[in-house]
Amino acid sequence: MMRVANGCLAILLMSALWARADFEAGLFAYSMGNYEGAAREFEACAQRGETQGEYYFGLLHEEGQGLDMNYVLARQWYLKAAGKGDIDAAFALGRIHAQGLGVERDLPVAYLWYGRAARGGHYLGKQEQDRCISQMTPQQLHQARSLAGE
Repeated sequence: MMRVANGCLAILLMSALWARADFEAGLFAYSMGNYEGAAREFEACAQRGETQGEYYFGLLHEEGQGLDMNYVLARQWYLKAAGKGDIDAAFALGRIHAQGLGVERDLPVAYLWYGRAARGGHYLGKQEQDRCISQMTPQQLHQARSLAGE
């Protein structure tokens, strides 16, 4: 029985290392400008529900690197990652809504996402949230603060 348990543990550890290897291969491909290779690796990670893979696969969609530029798909992948606490994905969602990339421009929603990024420690989250405040009407600011639970 112990041999079976050890075998199962070994398989789990190997699959975790394999998943990490896919992500590292994606980062390496991305850093070398091989965006098609990065897209393949990050997609595999994203399809397995890996947060970093979801974020980077969204980024490639947003930038149109290795994939067709598609803000709708970028937003979908960012939502998955941000839902798991990824602050870079939350920041990206703020940018998408602030600039109206693939969605109608929505400063209160941008404020919400920038705030989540800031609370998570993103170094530009508060700055961009303040920029939203400077561009909003009083009604939008009220809506933004309500959305954020403030």
